[in-house]
Amino acid sequence: MGLDEKDFEVLRNSLANRQSPKGLSSALLFSIPLLWLMYYIVFHVAGEATIFPYIERMREGAFWFISILSITLFLFSFKLIYNRFQKTQYALSIVFSQLLFGVSPYMVVLFLMGEQNNITQESLLAFTNITLIFGLLIFVISLIRFIVLIRKGSYRAGTKKDHARAKMERTSYIGVAVMTGLSIFYTLQYLIRNSGGFGVLLEDGLILLLGLVLYYVMLFILPEQLVILYCKYRYKSFNFSSTSGRLYSIKR
Repeated sequence: MGLDEKDFEVLRNSLANRQSPKGLSSALLFSIPLLWLMYYIVFHVAGEATIFPYIERMREGAFWFISILSITLFLFSFKLIYNRFQKTQYALSIVFSQLLFGVSPYMVVLFLMGEQNNITQESLLAFTNITLIFGLLIFVISLIRFIVLIRKGSYRAGTKKDHARAKMERTSYIGVAVMTGLSIFYTLQYLIRNSGGFGVLLEDGLILLLGLVLYYVMLFILPEQLVILYCKYRYKSFNFSSTSGRLYSIKR
């Protein structure tokens, strides 16, 4: 059974509510200092005494990647650019959100584990491989589930999914939850660096748990982000008019 844009209409409504080019431009611009803050926390706080291999190469690679990304994000904060390249702007929003809320907490967890006295590089790499494989499984299963729901018509207008998401969009619980979780994560990480025995307990438990939860939650969200990006390339109705600032009409 072929799909058309009406099968994705619920996702289109999400764009109208909180992911307009103008709204994303502010988010991209605000993300630049946050990305550099996370770079400092990951490599100069969590990675200060870690035994994780190749950390110097990772630090250098991350520096140049974030430098190029920051320049690109800054350019896409200008209306002249983001109106002409809406698809690229949305792709950039996926990159920075996954890097900020998923990859960075995950790397903090790995590097902090590498500071433990009783861990070896072999066991650290084994843990890394296991968590990466588990993350891949979460992504694949989430993607398959998402596609199945779309084919069943769950993302058409007027469905239960539509009403549930409309309510969620009004309350914005997901954004609040992610930001709250990230704030708690880095607050606890600060406590570890400035506490004694209780800090060790936090490092072995809560920090590991919160970092992995954020990493896996972002992988769970990634399929939806990619499907929306696909729709922006395939359907005109998933893009905004440069004159009115509103989404183009959907074909009926």
